[in-house]
Formats: sequence, structure tokens, C-alpha cells
Amino acid sequence: MTAEEVRKLINDQLWHETNTSNVKVADFVTLDGIVSKLTEATDKQEFKSFCEQCLNDKDGNSIAIRYLATIVGRHPMDDRHIFAVLEQYYQASSWDEVCFLGNKILTFSESIYALKALAECYNAQNNLEKKIETWERLVKVDIEETDVLYKLAEYYENKGDSLTALGYYKSIIHRHIKSNSLSSIKNVCDKILAMKGDNSAYIISLSSKIAETMGNDKAVFFLNDVYNNGTFDLDTKIDILKRIIFFGQNDSKSKIAQESLESLWKEKYKDNPRLDFCLRNAGILTDYMNPASAVENFEKQIQFVEGAFVYHESWKLGRIKSITKDDIVIHFAGKGEHKMSCKMAFSSLKVLSNKHIWVLKAAVPKEKLAAKIIAEPEWALRVLLSSFNNEMSLKQMKSELVPKILDENQWSRWQKDAKVILSKNEYFGISENNKDVYVLRSTPISFEEKSYILFKSTNDFYEKLKTLRDFLSHKGKTDSDEFNSMVSYFQNKAVVTQDQGCIAYLVLDNLKNTKGFSFIILNTSFEDFYNHIADKKAYFTSIADSELKKAFVENIVDNIENAQEIVIELYPLYMTTFMADCIKKGPKKNAIYTVLSDSINHCKENPEFFLYLEKTFTEKEWAKAKVTPENILFAKLNLLPSLTKIIENNSWVTDLKRVQKTIITSLFSEPEKQVFKYLEKADDSQARRIYSIVKGVEGLEKESLSIKHYISTHFENWESICGQSEDPSLDKKKIIPKGLLCSKAMFDAKQAELDHIMNVEIPENSKEIGTARELGDLRENSEYQYGKDKQKNLNFLMNKLNDELDSAHIILPENVDTQYVSFGTKVTFLDNATKKSVTYTVLGPWESDPTKNILNFKAPLGQAIYNMELNENKKFEINGVKYDYTVTSIELADF
Repeated sequence: MTAEEVRKLINDQLWHETNTSNVKVADFVTLDGIVSKLTEATDKQEFKSFCEQCLNDKDGNSIAIRYLATIVGRHPMDDRHIFAVLEQYYQASSWDEVCFLGNKILTFSESIYALKALAECYNAQNNLEKKIETWERLVKVDIEETDVLYKLAEYYENKGDSLTALGYYKSIIHRHIKSNSLSSIKNVCDKILAMKGDNSAYIISLSSKIAETMGNDKAVFFLNDVYNNGTFDLDTKIDILKRIIFFGQNDSKSKIAQESLESLWKEKYKDNPRLDFCLRNAGILTDYMNPASAVENFEKQIQFVEGAFVYHESWKLGRIKSITKDDIVIHFAGKGEHKMSCKMAFSSLKVLSNKHIWVLKAAVPKEKLAAKIIAEPEWALRVLLSSFNNEMSLKQMKSELVPKILDENQWSRWQKDAKVILSKNEYFGISENNKDVYVLRSTPISFEEKSYILFKSTNDFYEKLKTLRDFLSHKGKTDSDEFNSMVSYFQNKAVVTQDQGCIAYLVLDNLKNTKGFSFIILNTSFEDFYNHIADKKAYFTSIADSELKKAFVENIVDNIENAQEIVIELYPLYMTTFMADCIKKGPKKNAIYTVLSDSINHCKENPEFFLYLEKTFTEKEWAKAKVTPENILFAKLNLLPSLTKIIENNSWVTDLKRVQKTIITSLFSEPEKQVFKYLEKADDSQARRIYSIVKGVEGLEKESLSIKHYISTHFENWESICGQSEDPSLDKKKIIPKGLLCSKAMFDAKQAELDHIMNVEIPENSKEIGTARELGDLRENSEYQYGKDKQKNLNFLMNKLNDELDSAHIILPENVDTQYVSFGTKVTFLDNATKKSVTYTVLGPWESDPTKNILNFKAPLGQAIYNMELNENKKFEINGVKYDYTVTSIELADF
């Protein structure tokens, strides 16, 4: 329906109504139903413009018009109108209407105002479930909101869901860090401590963020408060004190922490005979020693005890036999006993834990260790990673295990299990510097952390964009540092002078205006970016993302003059119905029909675009462009010679070959068979034109023969149409077809054979090869070699069948001409030499069976008798054998 017709459907009283008490949800639903009748983009835009004009004239306060001006057009979200309507109902506490309007807004964008209004609405309606759901959406887009976060945390805490409650309390802390509110951080942290949601890694991480945002002194103040008010185990207390020393250096609080740390060390290492010596030597309480260095020295030296394993770069693995104040005696496996000073030992030796992989390899028998590693892959991963500073790649793991512990076959099985654990276990992460390196963590890695590591691990813009989208689709925390860092990347890219600046702008524009992230600031307009682009078409082509291409065009429509002409230029580069809709809604209402007529006039310049338009637009739409089906048919036929010529002269023409195949299929094959459908209604001149084009195209011999056969059976003047001579002696000299002709039954059988090879035999063969690979050395593995040979044969058969089916042409019984010996005929000859009758069935290479006198029409005998007529005599010789045959009957074969 047109805009004018739709307007007439709306009641005049409703059209002008300004009082909220007189416009209810049912009325909005009615308006939605009426507007849905606007199916054409041009009509929608016309109606939207009409509503805008009414608002500017005398109906500026009309509820219906403001609502309609919002929901029609391509960009439904028009804040000027719908938010004014929502505010009006919100002030009147008309909650049903607030609920309807708020949810209508949210179908287009995550609006903070709409979410807050809905939360109040659900609260007034005592709908707790909906209120909580709305709050959870709100805090994802409003990164400054903390009151609602408190309410959510308290709600889940009271509900007994402490894990979710702790997540919200930690989000509150994150927001307080941004606002530099240390007292608020402490209060919430006390809550987390009370709920036992603390751990050493979280507290240390939190203190680092406080130090980064507010300074080291605030971090020390925070850690002291946590230390004094929390209940922690010995190791956590030590970790906190070490962090206080790190941040405080030599201030008074650091001195107190040093004293406390020494006390805790004495408790932890009370059974270590070297405790007193290490404390004195480290100098944790001396003024001349840097506190952080003192901590490092002590924790290194305290590990040097009798029986401890050590590693030396040259002498490899050793074990401490004895240690005194000044000297250490170590027994190295390849060197024997060696004595060195403690000072030298501390600098040249590395103490290894009893679970270090090198220690285990030396102490545990190979078979026993291999069995343990294979049976418990997670244990093995933890051993390997912890042995090398909690970071290791699979390549490094293999070098440690193969061949000294595992053989290649065992490694292959173990690696498969290990990869599953590394991808799913939350205690295994990925290195920020190298995505091939795995990390063993003391705490579970959050989804936000893992996403950001993946984000940083690639330099590709679109891979980063994919990670960001995955983050949002999996509902990652949008108030996290990780999300902000990802957004910052695109903000730094959104510079007019940068190559990807405009694309980054489109990403941010979507986040701000569609996803509702109002904190994103866009200081530059799309028009600035667009005007800076030198080659618009090349830039548009370079956008390797469909959503961004669409956003680019949307911004052109909204912000750039002559948008319709620009979209028309870009249409061949982004062939979607969306582009057609954009063209239709432009000022020139018939522009899309000009596009259609131009495409057929220039089809040789862009055949792919022409074919796309042919498939996309209806015959009625082409008629409006003054293009007939006959015009389209002959445009496609005339494309074939030019495409063939280009393909012959160029090596890299994959796209053109695909276009050529598409045209040939639509013209000659089921289900379209456009040429044959055209011939059904064609006159002699039209048929002659079709045949003359096709017979002149190299590679279309099969199609040319089919057309000639069709013409000969449907047109009285077929000889004249096909250019046949009136000479009877030449009348029967038909062309022997060059293609692969076959029956439908045999075509289906070959198709089934190909399907079985591809979906049964090849997958089974792959499994056989995989099983054989696990048996050991591939060079001496007969099962593996047999599997690979079979794989080659299967691939050869698959490709051969594919090619044959591609070129095969099905001959149906109703299309067989029994006037001549041809495919599908059963012919009886009188052998004039023996005076006996002989009968042959002429079919194709797939059906031929000489034992049953079924001939392949391409075989020498088949070609010799092909096109013979009833009573015709022919003498010929094949391989030294002389034949003298007279045709006595030609009938339709049973095939």
C-alpha cells in the first residue's frame, strides 16, 4: 500500500490525540499493524517524511504521529520522537504503555533510558523476574551505574547464589577503581572477604589496579587494611606482605611489613636448618638492602637444602649432598661430586622441585613415568608447565617427552587428550605474547581475560573484530578492563588519516548507537572519513566484513549528498537486497529500473552482476525496466562467445568459468532449460537465431546437437532453420555428438556411485590411515602405505566421476529420433556377407556391453553406423574386418 492509503486507515481522532489516557497499548498495536502494510521502501520513506512534516506543522504533540515517525523508515530509532512519548507515559505512571514502548525501543538498541524506565515499570508491577533481567541488561551498557549493581549483588546473595553475587561485587569494585573511591573499594572488599570470595591472586591483582589508578601509597593502604581485617592462610599472608613491600619500598608501612614477613617466614620454614643463615644473608631488615631484592634473595636461598635437586647449564642435573655456611657439595649425574662456594651456587644453580620433569625423568623408570603421563594427561601438563615457569608450547613439550619417555605413537595419543584439556580447563590459559604458548594459572582464567588474550594475539583487524563480537554474543562483562581495552584499540584506529580509520569508526558507531554503549565518544563524523577516501570503490571492496559494508552504505544514505547515485555505483560490489532497498528509497523512484536496463546493456562488462539481477528481480520488475524475457535470454546467449574467448586467452579466470557454467546450466539444463522453453513458443526466425548463436560457441557441441534435435522434431522447416542443404545426399549427414550421452538410469547410478565414494569409502579410508599412522614408523608401515595407495585411487575415481557427470547429457526416450541410427535406438542390419540379421542397441560408454550387442556410439562400430537410415546400405572396414550392412529396422531401445 502507498503512504496515502495507509494514512487513510488511521482513525483521525487517534491521529491527532495528545492525551496519554486516550492512547493505550491496543492503539499502538493497531498502528503497528497498519504500518506493516507499507511493504515498499519508497512508501515507508514517504510516510516517514509525511509524519515528520506533520510534527513540524500543527501536530507536534500527537502521540500517534511521534510513534509512527519512529517505527517507519530504515533507521527506526529516532530519539526525538519515541523517547518523548515514553517520558510522557512514564510521568503518568502508565506502566503498560511504558512496558510496550520500552521493549519496542530495545528491539532496535540497548537504550539506558529505556532500560531504567522498564525497571521502574516492572518494580511497580511487582514483576521481580523481569526487573532483575532488565537490571542485568542495564549494567552491561551503563558502565557508570553502581546502585543497580549493589541491588543485583544483594539479590543474588540473599538468594544463596554467592558465585553470581561475588561477580557483581567485583564489578562494583572495578567501577569504584575508575572513580578513585578507595573507601568504597574497601567496603566492598570487606564484603567479598566475608563471603570467602578472596584469594591471593585476586587481592594482588586488585592492588595492582589501585596502584596504577591511584598510586602506590593507596595500594599499600588498601593491602594493609585487607591484611588486618581478613583471615588468610600463611601463604596468602606472605603474598600480601610481599606486595606491600613492593609498593611501599622503604616507607614506614613497608618496614612493618618486612618485620611481619620475617616472622611469617620463620613460621613457614621453622624446620629448615638454614633459616637463620638465609634471613641474615638476605638482609630483609637492614637499611642498606633493597627490600624487594632482599625478598628475592631469601626465597631463592632458602630452597638450597640437603637433598634438593639442582640444575647447572653444563653439568645438568645434580643433588645437594651437603651445605655449610660457605660451601655446597653437589653430586652431578655426569660429573660426580663437586664442591663450590654458596655464592657461586646461588648464582649458577637453579633449585628444582621434586616434581620437575627433569627430576622425574632421572628418578622414575621410563615405563612407569610413561604410563603415569598417558593415564593422567592433566597431571602431566601441570608438571611440564610448572617445570618451565608455567609457560610452554606443545612443541617444547614434545621435545621433553619424545623419545626419552614417549614414542611417536604414544605422543600422538597423549597430545590429542592434552589439547582437549588445554582448551577446556579454566586453569590453562594462553600466553599474551604468543598464542602457541600455554600458561598454567593459579586461579581460573575468566572469559574476559581469555578473550582479551586472543584479541591481542593477532594483528589482523577483522580477527580482532570477530573476538569483540564473540565477547558480546557470549555476554562478556562490558565494564571490564578487557572490554575497555578492546574498544580502545578501535578508538585509536578511528583516525581520518589511517587506512582503516573509517572501518574502525563504523565499529564504534555500531557499539554506541546499536549496542547502547553511551560512553564511546565519536569526535569525527562519517562524512569526514568518507571525504578523505580517495578511491571509494576500492575502499568499499577492501572492507572484508558484510556487516561493515552494510553500515558503510547506511552511513552514505544518511550523511552523504547524492547517496542514491553512490549506492548504484557500489551495488555491483555488494550484491544484496539491502542495496536494492537503499536505491528504491532514494529521490529518483525509478532508479532501480535504470540499474536493471543498464545491466543488460553492459552485461559483457559485468556478467556476474547481470546474472545476479536476473535471479533477484521478478519478471514484472524487469518489465518495468522495459526488458523482456527474450532480451534476457539473448543477452545470456550472446555472453557465451565472449566469455569463451576471454577464458581461452587468460589463465586466471576462475570467476568467469563459474559465470559461464551458471549461464549454460540455466539455459540448457533442468530445471530451468530456458532455451527449450523459449523454443516452445518461438517462430522460425527466433529458432534460427538461437541455433546460429549456440553452434558458433566452442565447447557447446552437445548443446548445439540437442537444440538441432529439438528443432528437427518441432519445426517443419528445420532444414532451413539449421542451415541444412536441400541435397538429399547431405540431408542425413548429421553430426556425431562429441559429449558424453547417457540414459537417466545410468546417470543416477553413477551419481550414487560418486556419493558412495565421497561419503562412505573416503571417510572409511581416512580412518584406516589414521589407525595405521598410530602403529609406528610410517616408512615401514604396510597398513599405512596400503591406505595411502587406496586414498589415491579413490580420489582419482572421485575426480573422474565428477568430470564425467559434469559433462554428461541425459537423453530421454521421448527425445530419440528413430529416423536415424542414433543414441537410444535399436537397429537391425542384414549382414550381406553372411545373409544373416544382426541387432545392436546404440547407447553411451557407460551402458555399452559388447557381449549383449550394446554398442558405445563413440566406439568405431558405433560411429560407422551412426546416422544410417532405414534400407541404407553401407560398406566399411574396422581393424581389418570388412562389413557390408543394410538397415532393415530402427526402433526405440528399452533404456
